[in-house]
Amino acid sequence: MTTAAFLSDLTRVRGRTRQHSTQGASAAGGAERHATVLRLLNDILASELIWLMRYRRRYLLSGGKSMIADGGAGEEPTPADRLARRIVELGGEPDLDPDQLLSRNPADYASRGSVDERIREDLRAERIVIESYTEVIRYLGAADPPTREMLETNLRRERARVAHLSQILRDLDTEALDEVG
Repeated sequence: MTTAAFLSDLTRVRGRTRQHSTQGASAAGGAERHATVLRLLNDILASELIWLMRYRRRYLLSGGKSMIADGGAGEEPTPADRLARRIVELGGEPDLDPDQLLSRNPADYASRGSVDERIREDLRAERIVIESYTEVIRYLGAADPPTREMLETNLRRERARVAHLSQILRDLDTEALDEVG
């Protein structure tokens, strides 16, 4: 994915978030706002589920070697788990329809390519998800502290994932240089 494509995806995420926000803004705290929050959470959930599928595929193809420490294999809930639980707590239904996941996810599935190409795609996807979390947190403001807290927890994890992926990429670049020189 090129920088222009990434920026286009980011613009699409912002536009969709703002569209959902404006649709619910007329009834602050009302049914429309509630529906908007559920749509926004389901959009982020789609991105998290696509990431999980990408991660699981790579994990399985690598013979069970994980490059990412927090791939969701442990007992701690994943960001997707927390999002789905919060959607249910808010009286909604997590949209897990596989036919809809890719259309609601702004980043590519990117299951092919070299290791560093896949990591670069993961970084782009993570940055888009971070922007999505940030936009929804901004939209919520102080109106829904439990949802905001959950989103902020997920956002911290996303940022840690970006730092980890960036370090892996730097390590790969260093290894490549060592092999050449």
